[in-house]
Amino acid sequence: MATFHTKLTLCKSRNDQMIQSKFIQDILTLLLEGDEESEEVKKQIDFLTETKFDYTGVGVFISFEHMNGIKKFKATKADLILNGLTI
Repeated sequence: MATFHTKLTLCKSRNDQMIQSKFIQDILTLLLEGDEESEEVKKQIDFLTETKFDYTGVGVFISFEHMNGIKKFKATKADLILNGLTI
């Protein structure tokens, strides 16, 4: 059985592009499905872009930057953890 640990790191804002990898976008969407708190956060995906990939022996840590406009989809809960995903 595989164990996945994921942490989203949001960095400075950008205006030029969204997530380039459909695979990464699909994983984020699946991780954020299923409860009310994740529905408001899922709207932020369209405002993210990948900036850094740190590969390990068992996976990858992906850092993101956000584009302008993401703040209107801010989570109401300050310390949000969904399905092991720290936001």
